Amino acid sequence: MIALGTKLKLLMVCLFIVGIVKAPRKIRTKVVAHFVGNVSGIISERELITVNGRVMYYDHSERTWKPLGGLLKIVLDGRDMGKFLVDREGFSFSFIAPSKGKHRLEIRYIGDDEFESNYKTLKFQVLSKDEKMLLLRFVSIAYFFTSIVYVVLFVMMVLLLTIAASSI
Repeated sequence: MIALGTKLKLLMVCLFIVGIVKAPRKIRTKVVAHFVGNVSGIISERELITVNGRVMYYDHSERTWKPLGGLLKIVLDGRDMGKFLVDREGFSFSFIAPSKGKHRLEIRYIGDDEFESNYKTLKFQVLSKDEKMLLLRFVSIAYFFTSIVYVVLFVMMVLLLTIAASSI
């Protein structure tokens, strides 16, 4: 003889399979995050990296994303860096840049019964200090030559307009 509770569970499973009863739907979430503080956008070894962001959920009634607090897990190159609670104001954390090479930082929101889990992946490359200095020098030279080209184009345009105005 099957107990009443077991019969109800079997009935719910059958109704769920048939599609009459829907499983409770979790609220959509997203993690928004970005690097801050590095003006050049180039990261070198042992440099401090700061990440800002927030967790959001979608409010279907207002059709907008709203801030959400909860538990975040930080994973760098597959290694667990820790967990921390965030409030609705957002989060900010810093860490020292790892060794030279390409890296992957995951910020994972750990959902619950009401909100789904989600994550954001930030990929970045760390250069040696010498490579960073060389790259910055190259970029500054490129900006310098680009500005010279713009000045030459401006002067040529003024000369053409002067010639065109004098021929009228």
